[in-house]
Amino acid sequence: MSSTIALPGSSEHWRTAWVRALDALELDVNDVENLLDHLHSAADAAAQSDAAEAVAQRSALFHQLDGSLGPVPMELAHRARVLLARQLDAGAYLARAMVANRRHARVAEETQVRPHAGIPMYVDAEA
Repeated sequence: MSSTIALPGSSEHWRTAWVRALDALELDVNDVENLLDHLHSAADAAAQSDAAEAVAQRSALFHQLDGSLGPVPMELAHRARVLLARQLDAGAYLARAMVANRRHARVAEETQVRPHAGIPMYVDAEA
């Protein structure tokens, strides 16, 4: 007994829907990568703001996708895998950045003036 997957609408409509979804996903990944690049440039606050706004607007689009596209057409599978890898890389970068940010926040908190201000503190500038 074999089961078949019903494709939404015509084959061309299905492929076109996937192309549009992958186009939107690619723009989203580009925006996130640009935002991450601009975060390292404190002098470029306007670009940071623009990139953050683009990411926010694009994320609203993805909440509208309901998963009804069905499986990815074979000719688009490679593109989908490449975009997924880029998304995963950006997510991993964000996770590492959040961990580093928490560490920096803890160090900054520890170096604040405390009641024990007379106690010397060692700061490893190379760490």
